Amino acid sequence: MDLQGVTNKRNSVQHATEENKQLNSSGLLTKFESGTTLIGLLLRQKVITTLSLLNKSFQVCQQTVSGLMKADNVTTVAIEGL
Repeated sequence: MDLQGVTNKRNSVQHATEENKQLNSSGLLTKFESGTTLIGLLLRQKVITTLSLLNKSFQVCQQTVSGLMKADNVTTVAIEGL
């Protein structure tokens, strides 16, 4: 599941942590209830999505060095623009 999927399914995550005492005792439920975790994820979503795309471009089997450098440059510009 990607970051957007987690934020969209916040209620499901809360319900699962309420039922699972181990997750609940680790404080995960408390973090989701406070909203701080959700806000943090939403603020970081664009950066994480951009870096995820860069990661995918690095994993392509037939990639040239110049192509990788261009992908890096595009990612750098995109992150600087956030």
